[in-house]
Amino acid sequence: MCSEIKLISLAEHIALPSPLADTVFNVIELTAQNYSSMNRDIAFGRITEIDYILGFLLNRAQQHTIPTPMLTYWFQQIEALQQKCSEK
Repeated sequence: MCSEIKLISLAEHIALPSPLADTVFNVIELTAQNYSSMNRDIAFGRITEIDYILGFLLNRAQQHTIPTPMLTYWFQQIEALQQKCSEK
């Protein structure tokens, strides 16, 4: 995912922390005991911010014809989980 995000950021001329993966893993360690807002939204059947996060990245990638198999996979997985939980 980080490599796909990096390609998008380069095409969009957006600077990201380098190396991005180190920053991501640092945040994971620092927040490991927390529940994310998206986790809580899914747990309580609310709409998540997935469209604003991954949806935005996927849209920008499409504009630059950047393949995003991992981002697309996780977007679809979260969308399906959100749908399943909202049906309960």
